[in-house]
Amino acid sequence: MIVLNDIKKIDKDTILDIDQLTFDKSGFYVIVGMSGAGKSTLLNILGGIEENYQGQVIIDNNEVEKKDYTNLRKNKIAYIFQEYNLLEGLTVRENMEIALKIANMQWNEEKFVNLMQSLGIKNKIKFLVRELSGGGKTKSCDC
Repeated sequence: MIVLNDIKKIDKDTILDIDQLTFDKSGFYVIVGMSGAGKSTLLNILGGIEENYQGQVIIDNNEVEKKDYTNLRKNKIAYIFQEYNLLEGLTVRENMEIALKIANMQWNEEKFVNLMQSLGIKNKIKFLVRELSGGGKTKSCDC
């Protein structure tokens, strides 16, 4: 379960102001709103991308400190960006290797190949990112 308490993100204007919001583990949620309503800001807070906010984030009954997001991203939170942020001139494999190095994680060839196979893009491992369709890029980001 994820609980947000008194979340505020203020820049020049109030970007996000949530008294309380709860996401149950078993739920499926869709976040909709007008442009500028704070949807991306909310997701960036949940994903640990946005650290400049006030309030409390609780995941599985544990308050999340901003410094804990690296561990959460490795184990609990998956985030697929609106923009792919892949290096177009590198292969899917090379992009994943770089991401793992940045996250201080070890490369596991078997796990990578199995994941690519489960996503239906095992045959794209050696493709340059710029050669992939939008769906192929999204699936690559799922890795």
